[in-house]
Amino acid sequence: MALMRAARLRWKILTGLGCIAGLMLLTWRAPAQDEPADRNNAAAEDSAAPHEEFDLRDKLEITVVPGLRSTGRAKHFAAVNVKNISEEDIAGPIVLVVEETGLISLKVQEPTGELETGEPYVEVLAEGRTLRAGRSLRTQKIEFTSEDRLSLDQRRQFSLELRALYLPEDERTADNDAESDDDENIPGKSYSEKDFDRVAALQEKMTIPFMQKGNGLVYGTAVAENVEGELVVKVYAQREGVDDLLPDEIKDVDKTVGVEIFVIGEPFSAVPETGHTIYVDGKPYPAGSNFGADEDDGGSGAEPGAQRATERPLPTITDPTLRFPRPVPIGVSISNADRLLDIPPRALCYSGTLGCRCVDALGNQYILTNNHVGATFCVPACANPLLLTGVVGERIVQPSTGDKLPIPCVLDPADVLGVLVDWEDLVTATADACAAGTAPVHYMDAAVIQCDPGTTGFSTPPGGWGAPSRTVKNKPRLSDRVQKYGRTTIQTEGNITGLNVAACVNYGGNRLVLFLKQIECANLTAFAAPLSQGGDSGSLVVIKNPGGADDRQPVGLLFAGGPAGAVDATLANPLPPILARFGLTIDDGTGTFENGVSGTMGGSIGPVDPPSEFK
Repeated sequence: MALMRAARLRWKILTGLGCIAGLMLLTWRAPAQDEPADRNNAAAEDSAAPHEEFDLRDKLEITVVPGLRSTGRAKHFAAVNVKNISEEDIAGPIVLVVEETGLISLKVQEPTGELETGEPYVEVLAEGRTLRAGRSLRTQKIEFTSEDRLSLDQRRQFSLELRALYLPEDERTADNDAESDDDENIPGKSYSEKDFDRVAALQEKMTIPFMQKGNGLVYGTAVAENVEGELVVKVYAQREGVDDLLPDEIKDVDKTVGVEIFVIGEPFSAVPETGHTIYVDGKPYPAGSNFGADEDDGGSGAEPGAQRATERPLPTITDPTLRFPRPVPIGVSISNADRLLDIPPRALCYSGTLGCRCVDALGNQYILTNNHVGATFCVPACANPLLLTGVVGERIVQPSTGDKLPIPCVLDPADVLGVLVDWEDLVTATADACAAGTAPVHYMDAAVIQCDPGTTGFSTPPGGWGAPSRTVKNKPRLSDRVQKYGRTTIQTEGNITGLNVAACVNYGGNRLVLFLKQIECANLTAFAAPLSQGGDSGSLVVIKNPGGADDRQPVGLLFAGGPAGAVDATLANPLPPILARFGLTIDDGTGTFENGVSGTMGGSIGPVDPPSEFK
């Protein structure tokens, strides 16, 4: 089968204990301002011709030795080997830029310098030295510090991502003096790409101090815009006044960057809808039947877990909780029918959303949704509350078990769309661990279901926004207009209100999962319906720009939101890493792709690596 967990394509080097060190192809980034310090290296020679390239991806092979080793309570190091695999000598200075460690509380100890984006680098070959063709440098030791002692489990989460740059002083000066696209303002914005990267780097650097000093009242941060359109660091907090708890040196991240408190009351939540809220053609399910509790006695006759239905916000749009003829549209009610069959079901069956249809290189069709919709909905009875995982072969049904008419929580074999074949595990942590940055880092809440032929379509129900573009919006912008079609709130729209989101998300029972590099969306229209509610998890978020080249380009996979009734704030996973993780591409139903055809007619080649901005 194309998607087997034993054959996962991962897009970062895993260096946990017992893992095999991988090779990483390195990507170019803007050169740094800092002058590299002199460093002798026994593996290098003294003579070399000047090297004019910054990008060394085709010339150097980087091997990370497995494991993070500790030399003290808060001191650690990783060993790295660097080999010249080209046929020519390479002159220094060469530096290794540390992009990711997997533990955001882990910092590089005394780096040689930092790029303008805030990423630390360590010089491994000094200016005037040369790495001969086919030769290796001596093993390099990259040293780190942490706030507290790291446990064995935390060290297993260590994941080191590096890239190599050639950074001579004269080249750096010339590059900084030259006009570049990064220096120009983004169309329609008062800031440039370089400005955004600088603020994002400051936000990343201050996220853990914000959460640590917030006394449990700070849940994360993002890069956002204020009412004047200026970039700010957005702080998700429980209440107003939290900024009074933050020391001035933390609150004033940078004299040119503001900090704004955004009150969400509680951490973001990623729990599917468990209430048996059933609608028919936009109307509540009739009283006197399965949920026909007598209104005169306050509904005391309702079954356990039942909720009184409310009027749909858009009754003219087809109700996504209904059972649809096959092939079913995207954006409708689904759930895992096997996950909860061994638990008393009436209070525990649930509902999520079918995000979109995808295809792999062999033309197999898949449903893309969340882990907590298609793989795991972890209730207090879960055997292992620390790991949210799945079971290959479990059946996915439409409608969900929670929306089944006339009796919910019953499996009907005729409702099966396909079976679960792959997902990304989620490892939960305590609030303290999440705030300290010692919780495992996650980038996606995703699962894929292989569809039975003819069961799943590629477009929303009639009246919805239609079929997604096969082209993913790799670099969405703040204030971009977006829309989604989901099981609970049907079709809603809003704007991107936060990028590079770092947040602790509650998966029930105060089990938190730490996410980085997420997208926040919200409906900014006064008195409008929220962008999402419980049951919309798994929805595909796309650009809304009628007539524009990016109209209906997918942006993200909706997975979490603010507390119900408290604030309109929705989180989505960026799509490029998800599609790369599973080797899939969005199916728009046209039957034509650059590298093949859609799943309705044959194979389509999915992306094999996410864009560098997601690494």
